[in-house]
Amino acid sequence: LQGVDMKIVNNFMPSSLLKTIEQQVINNVRFPWYVHTDISKAPTKEVCKEINYVNNQTGLQHVLFDEPQNGPISSYYSLFSPIVFLLEEKFDVKVNRLIRFRLGLTINIGESGCHYSHTDYDVQHNTCLIYLNDSDGDTIFYNEKLNDNYEELTIQSRNEPVKNQAVLFDGLQYHSSSVPEKNTTRIALNINFQ
Repeated sequence: LQGVDMKIVNNFMPSSLLKTIEQQVINNVRFPWYVHTDISKAPTKEVCKEINYVNNQTGLQHVLFDEPQNGPISSYYSLFSPIVFLLEEKFDVKVNRLIRFRLGLTINIGESGCHYSHTDYDVQHNTCLIYLNDSDGDTIFYNEKLNDNYEELTIQSRNEPVKNQAVLFDGLQYHSSSVPEKNTTRIALNINFQ
C-alpha cells in the first residue's frame, strides 16, 4: 500500500447531503459532542520552529466509525456512510478498509497557534479531511513523513478550511490543525482508510 499524493476537491458533497449534515450535526443543539483532551497526542520531537504550538490541546469529537471497535459506533454513521462512495468517485481511489470516521470540533480559545504535529496512525493509510464550515483554523501540512530521517519539520503548505472542501493526503504525512481565532469553531470530518 502506498500513500496518495495530496489532492483538494471543492464542493465535495451534493448540497442535499451537506444540508442534512448541517441540520443533524452543526445546527442541532442535541448532537452529542464529547470532550477530547488530547487532540493530537502528547508533544514529541515532531516540531517545527515556524509554528506556535498551543498548550491547550482540548477539543470536541464524535467518533462515527472505529475499526478497532468493530465498525460503526454511532447512530449517526449512516448519515455519513455515503461519503465513502463520494471519496472513491471524486478522488479516483479505492477504499479497501475503513479505519476511522471522526468528527472534530475545535473551539476558539482566545489565542493563536496549532495543535501538535502528528499522524493519525503509524501504519500506511490515507486521510481525507472534509471541512464542514468556513473557518480560519488552517491545517498545516509538513514535508516530512513518519519514519523519514529529519532534524525538524518544515512546512509544505497551509490550507484554510473552506466549507465542503475535501483534502486527501498520505496519512503518514505530518500535519497539524490550528485553533480558530476569528471564527468560534472549526468543524471537520476526518476519514482514515487503506
